[in-house]
Amino acid sequence: ARSGGARLDTRNSGWGTLRRAGMSLPLAVSRTIRATKPVWHLVDAKGQVTGRLATQLSYILRGKHKPTYLKNADCGDNVVVVNAKDLVLTGGKLRSGRGAKLYRWHTGHPGGLKTRTAREVIEGNG
Repeated sequence: ARSGGARLDTRNSGWGTLRRAGMSLPLAVSRTIRATKPVWHLVDAKGQVTGRLATQLSYILRGKHKPTYLKNADCGDNVVVVNAKDLVLTGGKLRSGRGAKLYRWHTGHPGGLKTRTAREVIEGNG
């Protein structure tokens, strides 16, 4: 038996297993994952904390909530967020002056560092 190459192994299962680099993935499972269609999730963000909601949504978008999750396959679902304007920022992120939450980006030009506070972004001035 050569190492490093893919081979069909029929010893353990009747329909075969693709072996590659020490990882066994049944072919039927791989086809099932590709055949599953993403589910649409409707999420109401009213009163939710921004960071915690983002963490939960990323879990759904990657597909980690499914038993058929594979990190090299697109298993994720679609998410629609309603009432995003009613998200809650905790701590002093909305205060003005020192200690406010800042969003920074660079335009790519010399001296092009731009900064907006969380309040400016929410009010639509940023």
